Formats: sequence, C-alpha cells, structure tokens
Amino acid sequence: MSTTVIRPAATGEPGYSSKFACCPESVPEARGLVRSALQTWGMERLAPEALVAVSELATNAVIHSGGSEIEVRVCRTKPGRVRVEVADSSNAAPRLADPQPNAESGRGLMLVNALADQWGTENSEAGKRVWAEFSSAVRIE
Repeated sequence: MSTTVIRPAATGEPGYSSKFACCPESVPEARGLVRSALQTWGMERLAPEALVAVSELATNAVIHSGGSEIEVRVCRTKPGRVRVEVADSSNAAPRLADPQPNAESGRGLMLVNALADQWGTENSEAGKRVWAEFSSAVRIE
C-alpha cells in the first residue's frame, strides 16, 4: 500500500511524494508517480530519462536497503528543472560499478549518471536519499 501526498506548486520540495513497500512491485508505482508529476507540470519531455532514473534508484533501494519501505519524491527545484529522489533506510552510499561485460547487474547508476544532469546522495538520520536532476533545457553535446 502506498501513501501519496500531493502538493502542487510551481517549484519546491516535495512536489509529489509517496511511500512504498520495499519490494519489486513498488518500482512501477514509483514510475507512475514521476510520470504523473511530469504530466501535471507539462514536462513530459523529461519522462524518458526521469523514468529510467527512478526505476534504477528504486530498484537499488529495494535490492540493497534491507528496509521495509522507500520514499519517492519528485519536485521542481526551479523552473524547468526536476529532481527525482528515492530514500531508504540504509546508510550505505551507492557507487558506480564497473561490471564485467557478461554481468547481469551493476549498470543502474551508470544509466543514471549518463541520463541525469547531475545526481548524488544525501545522508539522513533515517538512512539516505539518492537523487537525480533533469533540465528541460535543450542539451547540446
């Protein structure tokens, strides 16, 4: 069961947040929360990257935290910029892996690193929060 708190605002934290059971079935629910927020804000253009990021961050929390729930938050930190966060009860910081070519896992943060404008981790008394930020500005690479 999830609890969704909706606080519509042009910017600010949290824009949308929800607590989910720490289980694989919560990953699609996390994507749904982010998708709904982006649609509400008219920022669907960010959906492909933001949905992959929240999927990877939520999956990591489910696999590695050992807790009973995760919290997903999505907010507009400033106009045109979205931050997706996944909090869990573990204090262990995630790290970019260098998986073997035939490894079946270990690429999630590599994807987040490649897709997000920036990402990071914040520690808290209850564990940690891993976040990724995306801008609606056109990227030139």
